[in-house]
Amino acid sequence: MRRFLHALFTLGMVSALGALMVSPAHAATPRICVNPHVAGKGDTGWVCNQNGQFFYAGTVGENRALEGVTINITGMGGGYCADAHARNWGWIGGADPTKDQCVGEGENLFVGTRGQNRPLEALRLRMLSSQYVKGSAHMQNTGWGGWAEGRYIEIGSTGEAKNLEAVVFTPKASM
Repeated sequence: MRRFLHALFTLGMVSALGALMVSPAHAATPRICVNPHVAGKGDTGWVCNQNGQFFYAGTVGENRALEGVTINITGMGGGYCADAHARNWGWIGGADPTKDQCVGEGENLFVGTRGQNRPLEALRLRMLSSQYVKGSAHMQNTGWGGWAEGRYIEIGSTGEAKNLEAVVFTPKASM
């Protein structure tokens, strides 16, 4: 009987621990990940920010333009939309941000180009939930720009012929 109770208790603890590991609270930590496509390097790997972390994706001090970025957002209660402004092309999806590419939460979204030698100059990101994001861009010969924050943000510049070299996005507490 004692052995049976011990086995039952152990099984119960393992089940409870397993439930904690996949609980919605654990899975719902807001996180924004970016995998940049850098001129001369290709995709350089995922960089993720959560809870106010500020790690950048791309390069600084190498004079290498971002040509595209893959974005993945989780734990923010909904999907998101994005677009990129490319040199001599403009907004790839068009000037109207409501026509940007959109995906559901946890899905990858690539914006920009690969293999076309077309540097990005700006990015825009729009949340489909009530969550806020914060972002900034490192631009050629300028350095880091100011922070943009809200449900809809644009970072970088348009019409100035300044390449985006690095970006940072992070979840932000509601304003």
